[in-house]
Amino acid sequence: MGAVITRHASGDGAPTLTLSEEILFKVSRGASSIYSTLLSEPKALTILLTTREWRSEDDDEKLRKLVEDNGGSSWDRVVVGGEKRPYGRATFREPGVRRAYDAKDALLSDPLVEGVSAGGDYWLLFA
Repeated sequence: MGAVITRHASGDGAPTLTLSEEILFKVSRGASSIYSTLLSEPKALTILLTTREWRSEDDDEKLRKLVEDNGGSSWDRVVVGGEKRPYGRATFREPGVRRAYDAKDALLSDPLVEGVSAGGDYWLLFA
């Protein structure tokens, strides 16, 4: 068993926290600050949408409309060697991170979309 270090009450009515509770609180507050910073970045963001297998141009038109209806500016399916892949890029104009994050649930609720992801510093927002 590990030792629990308890801070002494200050007498001002504030709750007494163990050292581990205080650390978790500060980490949580820091993570919240990091997310707020990421979401407010003033730049466009392109995310990857994983889709069901391509069936028709109608699928891409529906995806384009879905992205645009949710704050995005474009949808482009990836084509490799003439073959349409089951994924593509959705771009969100500035502030793109916030727009993409706000659109995540709507995108994932559509039966054409199987997954949403972003790389770099943003992957946790879309995990």
